[in-house]
Amino acid sequence: MPTNHTTIIEFDNWLTQIEGQNLEFKTAKNSFNESKDLPDYCAALANEGGGKLILGVDPSRSVVGTKAFNETYNTLSNKLLSSLGIKIDVEELKHPKGRVLIFHIPSRPPGQPVKSTGKYRYPMRAGESLVEMDSMTLKAILNETMPA
Repeated sequence: MPTNHTTIIEFDNWLTQIEGQNLEFKTAKNSFNESKDLPDYCAALANEGGGKLILGVDPSRSVVGTKAFNETYNTLSNKLLSSLGIKIDVEELKHPKGRVLIFHIPSRPPGQPVKSTGKYRYPMRAGESLVEMDSMTLKAILNETMPA
């Protein structure tokens, strides 16, 4: 059960924000690849400090709704915990314009990059794209220490 309860007003405010390292919108009108795209986007957002992956919103920021994970969305948090090692809350929002799925993704722990089980080993954002984490970024993360 998600601990996040997003209001329509809060969600509509996100639609006005710039998509970036911590906010990703995907149309996913009918489906979204659970084995490749989902772990890659979740890991990339965690590696960038956490954020939200939102399914059911097109590139012009219109809510189009999604049928992705229609009957199984409530099992995704456990599957992602098993595959990525981080707890991601998955929230179904019944927006007036259509069903939206919101993945609330925490930041990776200090010194620990999140490894994906998708196309990339350690994904990160580069503009609007996902790319493999470069060695300097990976080294910087691994050299982080826990705060005192």
